[in-house]
Amino acid sequence: MKMYVAAMTCLLAGFPAAASCAAVEPEVVKDFPVCESAVRSSEGDFVRLKDGRIMFAYSRYDEHVKDRGMGDHDPADIVACFSDDEGKTWGGSEILVRRPANAWNVMSVDLERLADGRLALFYCMKRFRGDCRPYVSFSSDEGRSWTDGKC
Repeated sequence: MKMYVAAMTCLLAGFPAAASCAAVEPEVVKDFPVCESAVRSSEGDFVRLKDGRIMFAYSRYDEHVKDRGMGDHDPADIVACFSDDEGKTWGGSEILVRRPANAWNVMSVDLERLADGRLALFYCMKRFRGDCRPYVSFSSDEGRSWTDGKC
């Protein structure tokens, strides 16, 4: 899977609207190869950290997806990777939110910089069909640690 990020380029460059970037050519900034432990990746968001790095958080579906048909109800965690060269290269992934044993997955990531400087991580936790609730976690140390998610 490849992420195309013309919109990210516009946002990080400071353009006020995507219309201002109509001529920007999409660029692949991270390729997600299929492997035994991660067979599908989706639903991500970017945030610029205070030290200049870019954090990319996304849903990573695990190897059980292959057995179940790769659907949106399959097991997934929220992971992040970081770039310190404007997205040219990315470090390895680390888990930000591990899906609880009593949930199908955590997904649909949104990262926001709050007025007080903290980072907010919004996501959905799907426990079973018909029960998909929004959660939020906060980081006061630029994504190195996060509070427990609150519904």
